[in-house]
Amino acid sequence: MISSRPARSIEVHYAALRQPLDATEFITDLRARMTAGLEGLDRGLIEGSTGGVRITKRRGEPWISVPKLDKLIEPENLTAIKDEVARRWGTIDLLDVLKEADFLTDFSMEFVSVASRESMDRDTLRRRLLLVLFALGTNMGIKAIVNTGEHEETEAMLRHVRRHFVTRDNMRRAIVKLVNATFADRDSQWWGRGTACASDSKKFGSWESNFMTEYHQRYGGAGVMIYWHVERNRVCIYSQLKSCSSSEVASMIEGLLRHCTCCNRRWST
Repeated sequence: MISSRPARSIEVHYAALRQPLDATEFITDLRARMTAGLEGLDRGLIEGSTGGVRITKRRGEPWISVPKLDKLIEPENLTAIKDEVARRWGTIDLLDVLKEADFLTDFSMEFVSVASRESMDRDTLRRRLLLVLFALGTNMGIKAIVNTGEHEETEAMLRHVRRHFVTRDNMRRAIVKLVNATFADRDSQWWGRGTACASDSKKFGSWESNFMTEYHQRYGGAGVMIYWHVERNRVCIYSQLKSCSSSEVASMIEGLLRHCTCCNRRWST
């Protein structure tokens, strides 16, 4: 006897997507909406009522050009909040923010050495580790940090910490600890429970000598892709480096399975 459970499941899923079960009906409706949209664009181009949308050429092929949106006026409440923050605390250095985050969560304890033994005391390691993470995270670079002359650390010392302590596994554990602490500390009445997750990638230019660098057919130019999973557009729970040609579906599934945070995700787009 053939079970009817798969058929009922399909009906439930299609109903949730608000799509018909009949493929012909779906294609007919999609074709009708596309035709209506193109006809509306044609009329707008003739009448000049497209709001700046026009037909141009790109690399010798027809291209639909859409104008950039005008900058929105900053809300009055946001301006008032910024002024009050500046009045109370002034300008806050990003390195101080990183130091405070480590003080509250102790995420630097997740960075263990790949060497068989390490004689550096923990306070010195924490100081150098925060400087290295700041240099990498801001793309400032270790050499630029040393050249400021404010931290009394040599480039060799910081590069030793970078080489022996900053690994992918250590970094992921530290990020998980920081993300979970954020979820535990923030007021759920304001921020919600963190049950939804959105994912997308962005292309970054990189040197051609990088083994991951590829030419991106859609965006153009050489580079790599960084794929993020963001909880309700607020907190990044997972990020990964991918080549331009690798599957985004595989990256999406990996982020959902391996983010290791306490985020109770329900869906991903």
